[in-house]
Amino acid sequence: MSTFLNVMKTEYFPYLGSRTSTFKMMFEYLDSLNKDKYLIVETGTTRYTNNIEGDGASTFMFDLYCNTEKNGIVYTVDIDPQACENVRNHTSPKTIVCLNDSVKFLSTFPRSEEHT
Repeated sequence: MSTFLNVMKTEYFPYLGSRTSTFKMMFEYLDSLNKDKYLIVETGTTRYTNNIEGDGASTFMFDLYCNTEKNGIVYTVDIDPQACENVRNHTSPKTIVCLNDSVKFLSTFPRSEEHT
């Protein structure tokens, strides 16, 4: 099992409740793509640092994914300046936090690899 999944099993899965299987399936799917570099775009960022049971902490999981065995970059978009600041302070440089309306952001987001 990968380092990423080992961390997920101890730090996230026990707190995700019914969402555990969905997150596990999503990350297993990403692994199955076997890419050299991943691009993850998230609309609606994690709002609170220690609220895995409530928010789910997906931003932190995506950041972890791109910092273990997988090379990648995460764009997370939210209209809440406090949520953006919180995530910016608790993620790596591989996570780009965008204070913006997600619909507007997605309408202008490049559709090529030029942003990675």
